[in-house]
Amino acid sequence: MASVAGDLNQKLFQAYKARYPGKTPGESQRECDVIWKTAKQDFKGKQDEFFAFIRKKIEEYQSQTTTKKVRSLLDFFGKVSIFVSSSVMKAHVCLASRSNT
Repeated sequence: MASVAGDLNQKLFQAYKARYPGKTPGESQRECDVIWKTAKQDFKGKQDEFFAFIRKKIEEYQSQTTTKKVRSLLDFFGKVSIFVSSSVMKAHVCLASRSNT
């Protein structure tokens, strides 16, 4: 079971670090340690429930990271679309004004 716990601890750290990229690895590790130790106390003697809780936290962080990335992409492509539309409109107006002369 120690390898399962070690694997879950590492996955929790990676998921947390990906969710909060602005934090240093040391900050992320300390905060993951608090999550881990608190959960271990809360689920004392209930190893399966403890592992299930940690897996759920990992999934939450991964889901939040994915949502954040999707929002960033949508924002980026929205800005690109506005920029392209604006550029096309300016080019069209420029060409229209040249054809009137």
